[in-house]
Amino acid sequence: MYKEYLPYLGIKKIQLQGGWAKTEKQKGIYDFPWLDHIIDDALARGLNPWLEASYGNPLYNNGDKEIGNSISQTEETLVARDHWVEAIVSRYKDKVTEWEIWNEPDGTTKEKAFNTTEHITEFNIRTAEMYGLMALSPTMDSILRL
Repeated sequence: MYKEYLPYLGIKKIQLQGGWAKTEKQKGIYDFPWLDHIIDDALARGLNPWLEASYGNPLYNNGDKEIGNSISQTEETLVARDHWVEAIVSRYKDKVTEWEIWNEPDGTTKEKAFNTTEHITEFNIRTAEMYGLMALSPTMDSILRL
């Protein structure tokens, strides 16, 4: 099993997907135990989790199962994502010290049409403000990857 080799390889961090679609399968109801297990296991192995809040949720993208790499587009989706970000940061603020807003928002041709520099900037500021409001604590040194 690869996990046993991580300390010997000098690996100190692990990038993890926050999994909005996996966490919120019913609107407004968050199921975090699956992620609790992953984060607790990483910490037990001496790894610092770097949690990313990328990708959408088909509950809010008009039922579109292809959540892809396109950042949230509707106000309903943005507000729902704000609530999820608030919930995930509140839950893990004492365990996670690095947060990523969105991984490669301009990744493919499909997303480039909507994910303009201006839209990505607005989205990153909105999310950074959520992280900033929720993540501030005396025990946390949060790094936002913009």
